[in-house]
Amino acid sequence: MIPKVDGTAIWLLPDISLSKSLSRIINTLAVRYKSPEFLPHITLCSLPENTSTDPVQLARNLADRRESFKIDTGNVVCRSDYYRKLVIELLPNPSFYEFCNLADHLATKPISKTQDPHLSLLYSNVSCTNLSNEIPDLRDQIPAYIPIHGISVVQLNGGPDSWNIISTYTLSNKPTE
Repeated sequence: MIPKVDGTAIWLLPDISLSKSLSRIINTLAVRYKSPEFLPHITLCSLPENTSTDPVQLARNLADRRESFKIDTGNVVCRSDYYRKLVIELLPNPSFYEFCNLADHLATKPISKTQDPHLSLLYSNVSCTNLSNEIPDLRDQIPAYIPIHGISVVQLNGGPDSWNIISTYTLSNKPTE
């Protein structure tokens, strides 16, 4: 059974080229394990339904104030959480934490997910034992870093098949390299 999620999330998005590559990995795993497909993303923050913070305005302000950046990748690991079954761990990154701090400041409350930054590759209830053979192959397919170029506001109403992207913005056009 797919756990339901409600509220609004703000996602950081990899550049288009890497997003296509990660989508192929995510979609292949989803078919193999009869799990939902989803867009590659890093959750910056989640807002409850009754918040006074306008998520679209928040994302627009973040995109206008922050430039593209890179996050180095760590290990591919399996976890017990449905929405974090197979993930790419992300290494500590000052630009990511500055982004989180700015989101908290603009929202006037702590909303960002500074703990455990990651990019999920599979949402599933499959046991880690059954997924252990996937990890070595995935490690070979994962880049050394993830260039972040966009931000999206996503309405979460139920499972991934019901999630709806409300708006997407490109981070300031300053280069990442």
